[in-house]
Amino acid sequence: MNSLNYPAPRTKDYRDESFIESWTGSSRWLRGRAGLHRRHTGLGTKELMLPFYDVGQIVFQGLQALLDPRNSAGRQARAIVRLNRYAGQETGFEAITELAKARTEAMLGNAKLVRPYVSEVNDAINNTQTYLDGIGELFGTAKLTGWEQAHDALSRQLLDYKQWLQKQILPQARQTNPIANTTQQRVARSRSGQFLRAKERARLCPGIGPCLLPTSPGSAESESTQDSGSLAGEKPVFL
Repeated sequence: MNSLNYPAPRTKDYRDESFIESWTGSSRWLRGRAGLHRRHTGLGTKELMLPFYDVGQIVFQGLQALLDPRNSAGRQARAIVRLNRYAGQETGFEAITELAKARTEAMLGNAKLVRPYVSEVNDAINNTQTYLDGIGELFGTAKLTGWEQAHDALSRQLLDYKQWLQKQILPQARQTNPIANTTQQRVARSRSGQFLRAKERARLCPGIGPCLLPTSPGSAESESTQDSGSLAGEKPVFL
């Protein structure tokens, strides 16, 4: 391998968040959540927020991707390997619930970090059993065997994680959601802008149909506008 210039293997820190993301198969979901906060709130960088994970959702989505009926039987069978790793049943892998708790607990002492939204925490708590039942149904539909022991271990771990969320995280959860508020404001501003642009078009071009006012010069609407404008003796107005 060295002759092919492969990078040297790294020693994994099983309590590092990047490792949680990489081996669960849900890094896109985690990055998407952080990105939503960055776009819509002033709180929104990852470094300013308390690490929080809906582990039941992460596990369910990671297994669902492998157990999709459109996958080959060999790919579906890999879900058993992934489940064993989620539950810490494979050598070298710690249970994902313990990884998530360790990551959160390491930052709990920092009072400046923004806590997760209360509805978000309640969803993680209330949906725990639903995710566990859904995982069992996925394996049953795929007609796989040998997953039951790891599922039992995962069930105990997720129920323990649920109790931990109720005792440690829920009392600290924030009661307001700046994401929803800011999103509503953005929608309102967008609608207001559309209304004002429509009024301005009507003022500048009274009696001329909307085809004379395309949204962009390079669009198909723009081409029809230019033709119509030349026939009417009017020059299209781009706002």
